[in-house]
Amino acid sequence: MPPSISKSVTLEENLSDVRQRKSDCNDNPVKTDEDGIKSESSTNYTDFKPEIRWPDLIVQIFIHVGALYGFYLLFSVKLYSLIWCEYLIYLSALLILSRHSAIFLFL
Repeated sequence: MPPSISKSVTLEENLSDVRQRKSDCNDNPVKTDEDGIKSESSTNYTDFKPEIRWPDLIVQIFIHVGALYGFYLLFSVKLYSLIWCEYLIYLSALLILSRHSAIFLFL
């Protein structure tokens, strides 16, 4: 059986011990009140000003317009074109994987 703890430590005793150790440290530059909570005057807040990054926005617009156009084209192609597209996707993945494996055979 694990040893039992004879002294029961309450939360208040534990907090007072932590506060005492904090007050013993003189290198703590943050000002705290009696409850150990940081006061607003001691924290340095910088104002965040959101800015639009125009090159990123233009790229995102082109990507989304291209995706919408591709989705439109998806319904206007023949069935054999879709089958050929799926075949090329799986073939390219297989060739990339096999080339990757072949590189490590010679190391």
